[in-house]
Amino acid sequence: MVYLLDLLIRRHGLSVRDTAMVLAPPYWASTERMEDKDLQDKMISLKVIYESAMLNGPFAILAASNEGIFSITDNTKLRSMITGRAGDYSYFASEVSALYEMEENLETVVTPRAGQPCVVMLDQYSHHKEKVLLEK
Repeated sequence: MVYLLDLLIRRHGLSVRDTAMVLAPPYWASTERMEDKDLQDKMISLKVIYESAMLNGPFAILAASNEGIFSITDNTKLRSMITGRAGDYSYFASEVSALYEMEENLETVVTPRAGQPCVVMLDQYSHHKEKVLLEK
């Protein structure tokens, strides 16, 4: 998995969102129904070019670098991923109870949709500030 993430993000220059679409792309029926034609064309291209990188079966991935951290689950959400935030800290877990074990006073708890990445990037100007993105 680490090699695949390195290949897609560092070597091929894909964004985290594009990498997530490669690993857990929407079903063809969903792709065909997309209203945004540019996004639909991009999705089809990613699905065709990186077909062998698509993951099958249940999975939940949590990956990090010196720039931030992101999580993604399979399209059927057989493996869950929950995120929480308290102050300057972000938490990831497979169940809500685990989040509250780590931090009792969570400000937000988010359950991303199946295949939807949750991205937390460290602010470039301050290593203590985070920018949380829930990509759609």
